[in-house]
Amino acid sequence: MGPPIEPPAYHGDDLIQYFSRGRLDLVGRSSAAPFAYVVIAELGVLLADATGQRARPEFTPPDYLPRSGEPAYFATTGHTLAPELNNFWRERGGLERFGPPISGAITRSRQVVQWFTRARLERSVAKDGWPSVLVADLGREFMELPAELRRDLQYLLESDPVADPSTGLDVPIVYYHQVLNGALFERQIIGLLDAGYEPVPLARLVRALNGPAALPAKPVVLTFDDGWDSQLRVALPILTKYRVPATFFVMPGFDEKEPGHLDFAGFEALAAAGMSVQSHTVNHADLPRLIASNVGAAQAETVESRDVLTALGGRDHFAYPYGALDAASEDLVRSTGYLAAVSTNIGRLHFPDELFHLKRVPLNPSGSIQTVLDAFARALAVDPRKDEAAGSLY
Repeated sequence: MGPPIEPPAYHGDDLIQYFSRGRLDLVGRSSAAPFAYVVIAELGVLLADATGQRARPEFTPPDYLPRSGEPAYFATTGHTLAPELNNFWRERGGLERFGPPISGAITRSRQVVQWFTRARLERSVAKDGWPSVLVADLGREFMELPAELRRDLQYLLESDPVADPSTGLDVPIVYYHQVLNGALFERQIIGLLDAGYEPVPLARLVRALNGPAALPAKPVVLTFDDGWDSQLRVALPILTKYRVPATFFVMPGFDEKEPGHLDFAGFEALAAAGMSVQSHTVNHADLPRLIASNVGAAQAETVESRDVLTALGGRDHFAYPYGALDAASEDLVRSTGYLAAVSTNIGRLHFPDELFHLKRVPLNPSGSIQTVLDAFARALAVDPRKDEAAGSLY
């Protein structure tokens, strides 16, 4: 795909990022693709349309049909893979990476070009006779199009309203511990969705707090603390069934000290299902107390847990064990490289200066939807910054 050329951004509930040779989409709740599946965008189709390439005769499928069983022919598009590109296409990813051809071979002086749904391949012959095949920089070419044209072409437009973080974002961040009754937890998730709440990843809220960004009308963030085995066994199947993203704050290696907690294989299973796995220290450490007695040990708790989870993407967010935090522990978490941290302080309004002590709402996973709505109302009533928030508060 080449190097990234744009920071990731949400379009609808998909997280997308442009690279020099294409675009990757992490699909969200509304996509027809499997939840949290990463797909390669069909920039070949979009760019060919935008630049008028479709008018070329090479884009019209030939009238004749190839012989039966022709492996280079693609009935979905009516085109045949150019012989000069056959080996490169098959060896470098084939359908999964490039998609089927949407044009025939376009022959130029010492060059053969062919368009595919996700790419354009270009084979050139140097003066010394040596051929080479390149993958065109479709990502860069697409980003060089006029902004208005790009907006018209992108298959998912960002339709959610843009939230201004300076006036406060009303987003309940709920947190759970053990989840023992799947039926009651499922009933609660259904109730949240029926009440109009749109679950969003914690990362999306953090992104919105770092600058104006789109959020749905009634967002909610789900988090789970301590990495209990029941969260994987009971909660995860329900979350995946309803395509609900969630963040799990875990302690690497804690399963060896206390039974009932997830091991690294459990963390991998959560991440493979599209969930975010983030740090809760190594040993469920009370950071303020540990900093006061052994600052090196406190540093190890935040650094080592982050290092272990980095392979799973768990390097960005942190949850304070016991909800214990002070200025020193907040500074430690920030200096370790995390982007945000959640507390157990109750509230649901968030401001940019709170990125390292975001408020949450505790929930009983077996409670009715009415208990959830009551908890949300109480969280708003006790939020210390309620008077600073602008806009409608539901």
